[in-house]
Amino acid sequence: ELIRRFSCELQVDKATPPAFLVHAQDDPVVPCTNSLLFYQGLLENQIPASLHIFPEGKHNIALRNNPGSTNLWTALCEAWLRQMGFL
Repeated sequence: ELIRRFSCELQVDKATPPAFLVHAQDDPVVPCTNSLLFYQGLLENQIPASLHIFPEGKHNIALRNNPGSTNLWTALCEAWLRQMGFL
């Protein structure tokens, strides 16, 4: 029961809001699979979503000063927010 309760992909339903997901491949705490499964759950429920997985960033992707291409996430997020009509 705890696994189900804490599995984000199993909590998705038609009332789940749109999601912009950012994950780092080198995250030592949460595997990328978790974001992939959540994204899949969003798609299965026809929830608008955008998923971006970067090679670096560990478990602390910040607003700036990230390694390599990870800094692109803020521009991608802004574009997605505009596309969704939130900005």
